[in-house]
Amino acid sequence: MQLLVIMQQRDVDPGVRASAAQAIELRKDPSLDPVLERAAASDPDPAVRAAAAEAHRKLYPWRKRPGTAAGLSLLCPGCGQIYLGKRAEGVAQLGATAALLASTVLLLRGQELALDGTAGSRRVPLGILTASAGQNLWFYSIFDAYRDARIARGDYGYRHPMTRENLGDLASAPFRPGVLASPWVWAGVPLAVGAGLLASYLAAPEEFRGTSITEADKVNVLGRRFSRLGGFGAGEAYFGALFAPVGVGEEALFRGVIQTEMEERFGTYGGLAVASVIFGAVHLLNFTDDPASAAIAVPVISVLGAGLGIAYQRTGYRLETSVAMHFWYDFLLSTAAFAIDPEHQPFVVQYARVIR
Repeated sequence: MQLLVIMQQRDVDPGVRASAAQAIELRKDPSLDPVLERAAASDPDPAVRAAAAEAHRKLYPWRKRPGTAAGLSLLCPGCGQIYLGKRAEGVAQLGATAALLASTVLLLRGQELALDGTAGSRRVPLGILTASAGQNLWFYSIFDAYRDARIARGDYGYRHPMTRENLGDLASAPFRPGVLASPWVWAGVPLAVGAGLLASYLAAPEEFRGTSITEADKVNVLGRRFSRLGGFGAGEAYFGALFAPVGVGEEALFRGVIQTEMEERFGTYGGLAVASVIFGAVHLLNFTDDPASAAIAVPVISVLGAGLGIAYQRTGYRLETSVAMHFWYDFLLSTAAFAIDPEHQPFVVQYARVIR
């Protein structure tokens, strides 16, 4: 209270008022920031105005809570950035996400959505791509707002420092040699893919009895029939486009925000456990019409999520390794499924089917 009185008394020595401005900033109390704003705008002494402006610049981020920033972006992609004063970045995130999701609606309108090769139009697999990109850009927006709010506060009061990785860092992570050289990637991913294949076989053994890629004369990709080699390459390109956003978006949200915040609340191992359970539970949405498969798949996904979370912890709370692991797990598991049964993949289009 005494500092506030000093700042507002014009008959107090300017040097004392300037020192009071600096002391207010050091208290990290955002409720005091309006006094600094007023002093920066109207104090008669230029040195006091400069000191108040600098103190306001440093204290202003404390008015912006990381949880609020993330919550706003959860409700509206980019809105957390707008809340943080980064209007151009927030509007860009909002516009790009809205465009991708609107494209998804237009592509899938009137279509029967299925992932087992029953699409009757190219619009369905293309809509799946735009849906993946839009959803995961939204996820990244939540992380981006949370991270920027944490960094603006200098990670003050948090147990672990927040990663400074941006979208470009994360998008390139699965393909950078330095990341791929990590044992978490080259050893962990094959183990995870093996576990995923075993879970898939236990959940639906009949899907492993189709015509394999080595027995197929032609491969259907987006309604066009390719040679075996050409079709395999086209299918792999589709999976790359599908899973690149997934690796970035899901890791940014589940490890970068949820696990990070849960560890602050429940400790290193408690936070890891809670975040892994949440990660598995969210994937129940993939099995809404198949409870038997969900009973097998969801626990496996939770364990895989825990593996990604441990990699995140052991690599200094940077996301690049877990992003690479997530991408290559999804890509290689889908590649194996493609090789086992190329006729029932999300990019297969059978124009003879009637879509109702």
